[in-house]
Amino acid sequence: MRPGAARDFFRPPSPAHARLVTRRLQHSGPGGGPGGIMSGVQRMRVANERHSKSITQRGGLHRTPKAPPEEKAAVGPWLLALFVFVVCGSAIFQIIQSIRLGG
Repeated sequence: MRPGAARDFFRPPSPAHARLVTRRLQHSGPGGGPGGIMSGVQRMRVANERHSKSITQRGGLHRTPKAPPEEKAAVGPWLLALFVFVVCGSAIFQIIQSIRLGG
């Protein structure tokens, strides 16, 4: 065994090696040997048949109706109460001030 062989054993394969192994597995026959090579046209036909169902479903809407989202108040109750208090309080303050000044 050469020095550093154990270190090379645990190193992941390069991308080029992975592509080569994948290509060999795709072109191998049922027993792992040669003979299972499909032509490009045949491979395309098999892929088209496999994915033909997804083509007919493209752009389709879901069949189940969705419930409309609940409308939320744009302003919370505490903020609304503060606004009413400020507006009504300032109006009452103006009325009292105009009565005092005699107007």
